[in-house]
Amino acid sequence: MKRPFPLLLLCFTMAGLSTDAQNFSKTGVLKVSMRNSGPLMQNEKVRGYYYFYRVEKQDRKNDNYLLSIHDENLRQVNSVTITRPTSYILVDGVFNGSVFGFMFFDTRGETLELLTYDKSLKQVGQAFNKVENRFAKMTYSMLAQQPESSQAFLVPIENKGFIHYGFTEKGCAFVFKYPAK
Repeated sequence: MKRPFPLLLLCFTMAGLSTDAQNFSKTGVLKVSMRNSGPLMQNEKVRGYYYFYRVEKQDRKNDNYLLSIHDENLRQVNSVTITRPTSYILVDGVFNGSVFGFMFFDTRGETLELLTYDKSLKQVGQAFNKVENRFAKMTYSMLAQQPESSQAFLVPIENKGFIHYGFTEKGCAFVFKYPAK
């Protein structure tokens, strides 16, 4: 009696080859380190994706990062180079219909930074917020160890700005509203 193993192996191999996954490559980049990525949602639909890479060292304390925006078909729309300390991580990225909002956390300086960009990735705003809650610091620091985990800390307000949910020193929730510009 013949075993069906070779036939099953052939079927699974063919099924694996027939999948059509999206992928992209970056020309001219030899080595990058993915720091974070995630979808850009609008009205519960994926409108694109963002990718945050560590590209190269700028100096002893700073790195050059590449923030790249792609459409829903993974075609690159635009990208921008950001120079920040090596302790920076991208916590969340959202789109409010007119402006992109990206929230960063500095693990050494323990500050949140919100950078806003228009559709051409020209910076239109910047805001800082000191993180004093121990639980919040620990949460943001843990994100540094999980480079592809986007959290919903930043909520877009259609064509107006962004809301950030966080914690006070006593552990209570707070809401901080950032304007888009």
